[in-house]
Amino acid sequence: MAEKSQDKNGVEVTVEHHPEQNFYGVYYEGSETPAALVEYQDRANQRVFYHTGTEAEFGGRGLASIVVGYALQDTAANTPEKHVIPRCPFVKAYIEKNK
Repeated sequence: MAEKSQDKNGVEVTVEHHPEQNFYGVYYEGSETPAALVEYQDRANQRVFYHTGTEAEFGGRGLASIVVGYALQDTAANTPEKHVIPRCPFVKAYIEKNK
């Protein structure tokens, strides 16, 4: 499943879930490499988000917030039995800010 969004500059991006590789990524049109991603590990009834990263050339465009927001919404909608465990400081801060 993919969702369209826009970065802070108004450029369209696509957010995709890659469950086989345990990450969500944000992509600019024509790119096969994510500009930003959030990685997770599923453990029993937990989804542990442990790393968020943005490629240096794409910093400051709000991509980490886009991908983390999508990942949290997707987890709640499609795996509601999973409790989110924010080991990544960015994910933890995003949750606190958006309560």
